[in-house]
Amino acid sequence: ISATVVGSGRITIPTLRQRIDALLGPRGAFIRLFGENAGGQAMARLEIKDVVSAETIQMHDLLDGFLEGGGNDIAANTVYTIRSKSEKLAAGLKLDVHGLKVDTIDVDIGAGVRLGPTVPAVKLSVAVSGEARVEFSGRTLATARVRGGRVAIEVGLRIDPDGTPRIVTDIPASPFDIDISSAVKAALMVVLGPAGLIAGMGVTEYLESQINGAIVAQARRLFAEPTIAPRILMTIFGAHLTYKPVRIEANAIVFDHIAPVEPEPRPSRAYRGAIGRGFERLGPKALRFTPPTLGDTWRADNLVQKVEHIVVVMMENRSYDHVLGYRSRPPIGENADGLTAEMTDAIQAAAGGPFVVRDLQGAGFAANAAGRMTRLPKGVGHEVEDVAEQLAGQSAGPAGGPRINSPKGFVENFKKRLKSSPLGCVPDDVLGYYGADNLPFFAYLAENYTYCDRYFCSHPGPTLPNRMYSLTGDVQHDRHGFPILANNDRDNFLLSRAHTIYDFLVRRGISFRVYESQPSVTMLRMFARYATDQSSIVPLARLKEDVARGDLPAFTAIEPAMHHHPQDDDHPDADMHRGQIFLRDVYETLRSNPALWERTLLIITYDEHGGLYDHVVPPTADLYQVPDDPVFEPAGPAVPASPLTPVGGESPRRPPIAAGGLPPLTSMPPVAGNPAGPVIRPLPEVPDIEFGVEPLAVPYGVRVPTFVVSPWVARGRGPSIVLDHCSILKTVLARFLGDDKPFMSDRVNASQSFESFLTEAAPRMDVPAFTGRLDDLPPDVRRAPSQTTRIVTDPLAGALAGEDSPGFHELTGRWARQLGR
Repeated sequence: ISATVVGSGRITIPTLRQRIDALLGPRGAFIRLFGENAGGQAMARLEIKDVVSAETIQMHDLLDGFLEGGGNDIAANTVYTIRSKSEKLAAGLKLDVHGLKVDTIDVDIGAGVRLGPTVPAVKLSVAVSGEARVEFSGRTLATARVRGGRVAIEVGLRIDPDGTPRIVTDIPASPFDIDISSAVKAALMVVLGPAGLIAGMGVTEYLESQINGAIVAQARRLFAEPTIAPRILMTIFGAHLTYKPVRIEANAIVFDHIAPVEPEPRPSRAYRGAIGRGFERLGPKALRFTPPTLGDTWRADNLVQKVEHIVVVMMENRSYDHVLGYRSRPPIGENADGLTAEMTDAIQAAAGGPFVVRDLQGAGFAANAAGRMTRLPKGVGHEVEDVAEQLAGQSAGPAGGPRINSPKGFVENFKKRLKSSPLGCVPDDVLGYYGADNLPFFAYLAENYTYCDRYFCSHPGPTLPNRMYSLTGDVQHDRHGFPILANNDRDNFLLSRAHTIYDFLVRRGISFRVYESQPSVTMLRMFARYATDQSSIVPLARLKEDVARGDLPAFTAIEPAMHHHPQDDDHPDADMHRGQIFLRDVYETLRSNPALWERTLLIITYDEHGGLYDHVVPPTADLYQVPDDPVFEPAGPAVPASPLTPVGGESPRRPPIAAGGLPPLTSMPPVAGNPAGPVIRPLPEVPDIEFGVEPLAVPYGVRVPTFVVSPWVARGRGPSIVLDHCSILKTVLARFLGDDKPFMSDRVNASQSFESFLTEAAPRMDVPAFTGRLDDLPPDVRRAPSQTTRIVTDPLAGALAGEDSPGFHELTGRWARQLGR
């Protein structure tokens, strides 16, 4: 049986009008188009008055190749030249355009008029004032004014027979009236006689070609690029689609399309999960894991019996040593892998030093209004290349212990960011840590609940791929099948159609909800199925009300403020004091309903280390058997080729191997705490693994602080099993879908869950309330970049043309601006 499945997407006309207003401004107020004479040139000039408008124009390459000078580095409040030509015309004539300007741009949306009623169209009415003049010997011989003071333009969308969308336009051929008197024309013909072009064409015809012809040709060229429509629709719908004829239905434009192939995730025969286990070489292509098996990673007895609600809060950019390393020091001295006196000595004595590891209460940057040193005023490197530098070297650990990450790479990387305006920071601050006095709520959680000392971020790189792991169990892959290991750029910044944990829950009727700190946005809006979801993604302000009435779904994600000030996500230079207040409020809200709290598991973690030092060398997560010319199993059936997709259908997916390759596979020491037991499914393991070729190892990222908060967990450090963001996904699957054991990704399938943390025989409902001091801070005052948004993360305009990829905050700040925030 075969079928053609037709999907349907719709954009409401009010929403489209709102987006166009955000692009052009009210009646075109953000677009300044005017004529100018300078340096012997007559020029058509453009200035974009709003950063969001400039960002959007650049993101979609709408002016690519249209501006003189090439490139598409569009910045707000910068004047660009659309077209210039010598102001000197034939036979001593001069063209003066400085009096022309666009006053307003009015927009209507609906069925086309001149394009035809079957074409959905944006209809622009452009009011133009002033005139262009043609002068001879200082005297005006002719003027050119826009006919009726307005130009009517229609921009519509048609679908070619092969299903490709195409922009079509109707632009008047002669918008300007050329005003030249008969007496002047006759006199010119007498004076100039057969002089050049004028004698052949006549004065009016000549001016027609110089003014009307040039302007109309340039306007038509703006919309002539054939990939504009496919690119914009690809961004909206998350895939290159084959479209049916577009239509207007009620108050929306409807895009019927052949539904894209969305293959189910499936195991790779090339994969073996190390999941932090040690291994030893048995030969050139063989190794032995220690322990030989991972145990039953789907076991969920405690989860099923004790937990009905799993809540996750993922903060930003802090390492374990930075936040929890102090708990191994006197006077606490907990048995966790932290900054013991011996470990601190080993770090400080590493080659390339001496280095200083200190409590940041003694740092030189400014304290906040509460007297705490919790606002590191400089950002720290955490892109792929930064992490590669930070983890490039290892040093000897304390006597008899494993090797540690050398502090040198971390310090050298941070030093580059302090060359200008260090703001009281020194390079060794990146090795510093916070104690209980600076982070009192974390101290409360560590003393009353459980924390992990073997939780690693999933990827040795920045936020976006790590958060992709937290949602899908894998990095994102571009349209050619290659893993995206850095933050996205405009080439692959598309809505994703990958399967998220939420899709697995929805299919089986399991409830979920995401609480969003508006106007900031959750990363779930990066996925096509949830981009504009207003029922499952709700404002954080609803949390207290929902909890009070016992309305908490099976799985909940709570997002901090990441893109508007004051930020409370802990991403430097955000103040961690605000993050402590945010997390305290989440915890106390959940605990305010005892019946609900008794059945709740709250996990607080960080997406990545943010460039801050941690001494533990990230262990191996995955092993792949990769041929020299890797061609993996295709992710699904072939799909129809389009102009912007690889010929031959969907490309094979490559494993998430670190950028620039990996060092040769070497023996790894065993990691304590991984229990032996039944083998994982569906890939059975044997004690000795024989690979057909040299295997490639994929490491975890740097260790990050993670708290497991529930009445069912013990106090202090929890089991030392290796965990990462995929462990949260495994916990959700094991608890709610454990009978089916659905396959989400190779990493998730192999990962351990939080099952072994729920050790208490009865719920500890008598945990004392938090009484620490967390004073409210005065609001941050920062200039918003646009009159149309409350989001203050940097716009992408300009950043996209640079060598560095835009950061996660800038990318998701753009999503917020697209949502009108």
